Amino acid sequence: MDYKLEISPRIYKFLKQLKSFEQIKIIQKIEKLQLNPFPSDSKRLVNTKLKVYRVRSGNYRILYYIKDKQLIIVFLINTRE
Repeated sequence: MDYKLEISPRIYKFLKQLKSFEQIKIIQKIEKLQLNPFPSDSKRLVNTKLKVYRVRSGNYRILYYIKDKQLIIVFLINTRE
């Protein structure tokens, strides 16, 4: 089952700053999340009001949650800074 995808505008702004191969890897990971939002490498964050999950894509973490059949991507973090 596909989830409707909603991406925060700040994610687009952040992606524009990355090299094209990094952009492609992250976008592919997000598209896979749309098909399966709970892959084996996803982890639920603790101490959050919403059920927020994270997955890695290279040096980046993608934070997201599910709300009413919508996959909402809320943040992208560079773990190497």
